[in-house]
Amino acid sequence: MLPAPTVPVFWRGAPWLAVALIAVVVGRVQEVFPLLEKFRLALVGSAAVVLVLFMKANAPTWSSVLRSATSRLLFTYTAWLAITVPFAVWPGLAFATTWAMLPLVAMYVSMVMCCPSWANLDKVQLGFVIALTAFAAGSLLRGEQIVGGRLSPLGIMYDPNDMAAVLAVGFALASGLASRARGVPRLVTVAAALILATGVLASASRGGALALAVGAAVFVAGQRGRRRTIYLAASAVGVIVAWQGAGPVFRERLATLLEVGSDYNVQESTGRLAIWKRGVTYFVSHPILGVGAGNFEAADGVSVEMSGERRKWTASHNAYLQAFVDSGVVGGVLFLAVIGVTASQARRLWRPRVSRDSAPIHRPELLAALSAFCVAALFLSLAYSGILVVLVGLTALATGAARADLARVWPAGTVVDRASFSRPAV
Repeated sequence: MLPAPTVPVFWRGAPWLAVALIAVVVGRVQEVFPLLEKFRLALVGSAAVVLVLFMKANAPTWSSVLRSATSRLLFTYTAWLAITVPFAVWPGLAFATTWAMLPLVAMYVSMVMCCPSWANLDKVQLGFVIALTAFAAGSLLRGEQIVGGRLSPLGIMYDPNDMAAVLAVGFALASGLASRARGVPRLVTVAAALILATGVLASASRGGALALAVGAAVFVAGQRGRRRTIYLAASAVGVIVAWQGAGPVFRERLATLLEVGSDYNVQESTGRLAIWKRGVTYFVSHPILGVGAGNFEAADGVSVEMSGERRKWTASHNAYLQAFVDSGVVGGVLFLAVIGVTASQARRLWRPRVSRDSAPIHRPELLAALSAFCVAALFLSLAYSGILVVLVGLTALATGAARADLARVWPAGTVVDRASFSRPAV
């Protein structure tokens, strides 16, 4: 009888499972093709993916997943949301929000269960970009124009601001793929980046535009030598073209950023500043367990009834505040920790301190995409967003690929500091 393998076993088909789940959970392929809606692809697909991986992987593989810092943080964050359900303002809504996290966790697992290699990373990243591009193209062709001439995307999952955020993240990832590709693949990824940027502009989202700009700036800053100069010039041309071609609605909304004092977000009770101030009081009232996952709006409704005000219930419009209000200080710290650990890993891949022989380790788009998300999260309720989970999974997969690559780059006997992806000075 053969002994059980003591090293992780990675199934070759895992990247395709990850791409399929990403296309459903974040790319919203079922909203591009409405006939798929009735199959409940998110939950059914998640269960199927976990079952397949359970059958294909071995115990060391699962152990390697559980040893990851991002895995432990993400799993603990989800478990904490479940713990707080009975204490929520609206327990049913808290349960539904926590339940909706399960496909996101399954999506993350499907990504980190891929064999850690640059080929698999590019495969999953390209799948994500293509799914977002299909969603953006479908929205541009079939989406509706809402008040003010803004583009409303397909389906009910995203509003214009949410769409702009996810497409800004996708733009950074598409740019990274385009920078490394050659021939037809480069044309495809460049076209994808242009479609994603067009979707952001069509949404006329100010937060989305800022996320797009910050992501692009971080990506360009992560380049080296002449390439940085070329990308900087291309970005300047892109800004001019975007400003001229985006239309008057986008330009008018963006111009209001220079007149913040008169904006409704500052002046009105339904504006973001007033919402954020109320959110602080909700957190102070429920500092440990919070008001419940997804319950910020319900807590605001309770506040409306108690005060006798006549206004609509509002969402948090800030992911960081949302995490603390909904799940208390523990959940808020876990949410920040997930972002912080991922940012630390992505920074090491942004401008790595290694020799030219390890050029594939350079993945500046990961930090750029995470930066775009973090900017968008300042204005949107993204505490339970699949966008963040995809970035966490991609960065974890890239970190594993970098560590595996280092074992082949340095000569035998060389001591490598794998935590920082660099060889110590001799």
